[in-house]
Amino acid sequence: MPGAPNSELPTFESNVKFFQTKLDEANKTLEEAKANYAKNPTKLNQQLVDNANGLVGTFTGQLTAAQAKLNGAQKAQKQQQEQVDYWTNQVKGVKDSARYAEFVNEINTDKAIVQKFNDAKTNMKNAAASAEKVAPLKAAYDEALQTLKAYQNQLAAAQAKLAAMKGETTPTNPDQPSDKPGQNTGDNTNNNTSDTTNKDNVAPNFTGEKNGNYYVNGKQVTKAAYDAHVAAQSLATVKTSASVKGASVAATANDSKALPQTGNENASAVVALGAVSAMFGLGLAAKKREF
Repeated sequence: MPGAPNSELPTFESNVKFFQTKLDEANKTLEEAKANYAKNPTKLNQQLVDNANGLVGTFTGQLTAAQAKLNGAQKAQKQQQEQVDYWTNQVKGVKDSARYAEFVNEINTDKAIVQKFNDAKTNMKNAAASAEKVAPLKAAYDEALQTLKAYQNQLAAAQAKLAAMKGETTPTNPDQPSDKPGQNTGDNTNNNTSDTTNKDNVAPNFTGEKNGNYYVNGKQVTKAAYDAHVAAQSLATVKTSASVKGASVAATANDSKALPQTGNENASAVVALGAVSAMFGLGLAAKKREF
């Protein structure tokens, strides 16, 4: 049977063996029947011989048909194998060609590009997610750092003014000039000014709050810097008042030629210190409420 699938070969081989066995048995039976008829030529023995001949003919025909099917399947399998061998050789020839190697390299390159693209998409998604989480943290950190610096400058200015009132020398702060009694140190809070654009078109000498923005000498600053400037100006006012009052007391003492009054200058310093502490405490409380 030409063109039979290879899967039928085992069945065809089994059929050939089966009918070959049956044919061998029928031939043996025929030989025995012929021998019996030769010894006793009766009609019964002749009938047995005829029956045996019929079986031999039947099994011979079945064996022939089974053998033909097997031969056809084997031939088809051979043809199929030849086709497989042919195309295998064709593929081998293509694989051995330079053009095939180029195609393989191009395919591998394209695969690598696609993989890099997919990796880049994944990395971009991860970076975007990270940036969304980091942005608010960085903003909070910058705001806290700005506030901390304002507090540090405010504290340094207050300490310097207090030390000057008490006649002491305060250790120099890297961000603040040294402050000695009788020496004009200037306004330290100007260090906190910002280059922010003047949004409200205030005058160059304007110091105060306008439209929710804070200004020192016409420059917009943060609220913390503004509070520090106000505290420093208040300290300067207290210091000036204490100096004037001390001079007045000294003049009165000289005019009356009375004994010096002890404790007046210290009392003024205590009053000034109380005023500074109150202003500084109020500034900190305002800052806490702002947060």
